[in-house]
Amino acid sequence: AYVDALRTMAQGVGAAYRQTVAAPAFTADCFASDEGARACADKTIRDLGRRAFRRTIDDREVTALLAVYDAGRDTGPDGDVAGRMAAGMDYTVRALVQSPHFIFRTELGPTDVTSGPSSLTPFELASALSYGIIASPPDADLLAAAEGNQLATPDQIGAQVRRLIAARPDRFKAMVSDFVTEWLSIDFDKPAWTKDTTFYPLFSTALKTTFQQETQAFLGDWVDGGSTLSALLTSTDGFVSSANAPVYGMTSSSATLQKTPLPAGQRAGILTQPSFLGSAAHIDGSSPVYRGLAIMSQFLCKVPPPVPAVVPPLPTIDKSNIKTTRQRYQLHATAAFCAACHSQFDPMGFTFENYDGIGAWRSQENGMPIDSSGAIVGLTGGDKPVANAVEMAQALAASPDVQSCFARQVFRFDIGRTETDADSCAVDQYTTAFTDKGLDLRELLVAIASSPTFQTRTAIMGGP
Repeated sequence: AYVDALRTMAQGVGAAYRQTVAAPAFTADCFASDEGARACADKTIRDLGRRAFRRTIDDREVTALLAVYDAGRDTGPDGDVAGRMAAGMDYTVRALVQSPHFIFRTELGPTDVTSGPSSLTPFELASALSYGIIASPPDADLLAAAEGNQLATPDQIGAQVRRLIAARPDRFKAMVSDFVTEWLSIDFDKPAWTKDTTFYPLFSTALKTTFQQETQAFLGDWVDGGSTLSALLTSTDGFVSSANAPVYGMTSSSATLQKTPLPAGQRAGILTQPSFLGSAAHIDGSSPVYRGLAIMSQFLCKVPPPVPAVVPPLPTIDKSNIKTTRQRYQLHATAAFCAACHSQFDPMGFTFENYDGIGAWRSQENGMPIDSSGAIVGLTGGDKPVANAVEMAQALAASPDVQSCFARQVFRFDIGRTETDADSCAVDQYTTAFTDKGLDLRELLVAIASSPTFQTRTAIMGGP
């Protein structure tokens, strides 16, 4: 099925390119004779191949692609040089986009290295930089830098990272959005987003779409404003329209999202947005467990304990006075078997109890006042009591533990693997650079990309 789909895609791309084989894309010399057309095809193949393979293609590859061109050209109409050239380029483009050099991004290093650590080739490094920063193939300037051995020093690499961010802010924002939503498990396709309208009459598919757009707008504005970890976690601005205003206890006459100060004391950055809160919830209620686990794993980089295979029943208890979600979840503390694990993350989850399952603010639940007090558990200096999620977000932003964890989360996303013990010194260096530069995500990316760790891969040879 994959091969069939790939062939169908290639046929479509080839047919589309075939329509471009005309002036002014090609000069008149290209259509004077088959020989002239082939010379133009040679030049075009080198250019297209360089962009498709993300590196310079060698004469051997050009010769092979010209053979494909010749086969395609001969299917064209006799005597029609332009038509024959178009047919040849159709075949050639099909071959390019079905080549493994186009489909796969290699990180093999020099061809003479068969095992152990090796440095990426300049073109592999160019691709790693571009895909890591703007999730796109390297542009002409970056390919030229690779070709001219201008990616050899940390300063050269850092300059290219900053140039890519400035040259393609749209792509950088998209990459940042992908990172944040993946990091925080913000996923609108989760079953949790089939919210029960009996519990949440405000909820609708349209409102879910607005939540998604709101977070995209917030993250784009965050990048424009400097992309610091502090701003991500403590900003009191949001993006509000008539659709999502009721969730914030506000009113708006705007059909489009507008940057707006949110109610004082109720919101602080990404963690108090409906996108995160609704993703870490149930269809009919909030979830201190899901929310607490998110802080534990994603902000403190601690591995949650595994779910026991068998959970014994909780002790018998009078539930007649249990009215709130917090009261129900506090039953975990009544059994030592449960408390051993839940004490590590429930205190952080309880701080979010002012927000229901779609992230709407609430001060009461079933007529009972909300208790949002809790603590950040597991900090190096000891647990830190906090009054609510806003206070917790501020404390997270200021915590060296969280700053170090954030650097690790960006490393994992950027390089595509979890750090090992061998990376500990490098991660410490990234964290230092990150904190020294005002907790700016862009400077963290520069530090990671400029490091030997980013530029090195380890080949593992296996076999029977």
